[in-house]
Amino acid sequence: MELKPTHEFLNQTLNQTKTAITKIFDKIDNLDRALYGRRMKLFLWGCLLVLIASPIFDSLLGVDNDRLTYYSTLLFTIFILLMLLAFIGSWRDDSGNWSIARAKSRLNTYYESIKDTIQTTRTTSQSENIFTIGQILFIGSIIWKALQNISVFIRKPIEAFAHSRLTSLRHFEQFTNQYYWLPMIIGFGILLYLGYKDPEILKRLQIAIRQFFGWKNNSQTKYSSVIAKTENIRTKDFVLNAGSDQQINTLIAGSQSVLFCDFLRALQSWSPKAHRSEYMFTDKLYRHLRKMLPEATVELEFPIGDIENGNKGRADIVVNETILIEMKRGSNAGQIQRAKGQISQYSEIWSNRGPVILLLCDFDYEHAKTAFSSTMADLSKLQRPVFTIVAKPNEKIIQSTRGKHSISDVPLC
Repeated sequence: MELKPTHEFLNQTLNQTKTAITKIFDKIDNLDRALYGRRMKLFLWGCLLVLIASPIFDSLLGVDNDRLTYYSTLLFTIFILLMLLAFIGSWRDDSGNWSIARAKSRLNTYYESIKDTIQTTRTTSQSENIFTIGQILFIGSIIWKALQNISVFIRKPIEAFAHSRLTSLRHFEQFTNQYYWLPMIIGFGILLYLGYKDPEILKRLQIAIRQFFGWKNNSQTKYSSVIAKTENIRTKDFVLNAGSDQQINTLIAGSQSVLFCDFLRALQSWSPKAHRSEYMFTDKLYRHLRKMLPEATVELEFPIGDIENGNKGRADIVVNETILIEMKRGSNAGQIQRAKGQISQYSEIWSNRGPVILLLCDFDYEHAKTAFSSTMADLSKLQRPVFTIVAKPNEKIIQSTRGKHSISDVPLC
């Protein structure tokens, strides 16, 4: 039998490995879709089961070797691992490709967004300092209690194989189980007191809790109004230029939604530097919207469609589960055709939720009107709230290239 050359064998092995990993991520993605919107609830119930219920039942029922705590921790660890893999899998592009650069950009975006939130809410007031102490005590107590489960998770297999009792770990578990509630009660009491005393802190707590649990906005929140349908918005343009105040202001004037108007204003103020990759524009816009719309829930890689109908996908950005944003950078014929097909599919899936925005980066506005006007008009006739918006050009980039290139040669985003 003829042996294959080494490089051919390695390429075949790499392709098979890549195919296997892709299938694994596809399976995990399907599971993630089924759990989407309930992941945080399942996580919190899992924490309650693992940290509180299992140790209590082990103690009350006299279960040998803390088996309930061990097995509940094992199941919870598997759940966390699957959610982590689903989180990583969502970073793949539309073609299912995954890269280190894309992962680094996405991780940096989350880090910068968290840092933006901390800097925005940070003050030197006494109430703010006490609020920080309350948060540290409450979160720290949960972490401290989790150490008990980690200890059980480590101890039980060792004792089973070594046939000996690890007394020091057992004493540590008893200690963490007995005293975790004290900082938890103190921290929770501080947060409740400050929320009662300071309306602004209460508002922050309500927003944080709502976003943490994934709850929808109630009737008293700023962004509770329903997005207006396309036929109720007084504008003749369905391909707009974010750099044109007249076009955007006309769209704002014709909308009855506070969220949609604030989103359009945020888009007016967004003019990032030029980037070579679509995902970098997505990450920059995500961070910008988080800063400009602090009371809204902004999500990346939002799963839409379903497996049964064969129309599943992930929208680049979704705001309050209402505004869907799909971003595109390339302007050749194939990329334009793909964008049309994708936005048509997404607008059908999303038709009863709110507007679908096709946001074009690195794109000339006149070229966008020629390429997308007829498609947007056809979708409007189907009563789908769809708009194509060309992102506002970065003035510094245009000024630095003035006299060297024409505007059409300059990245407009």
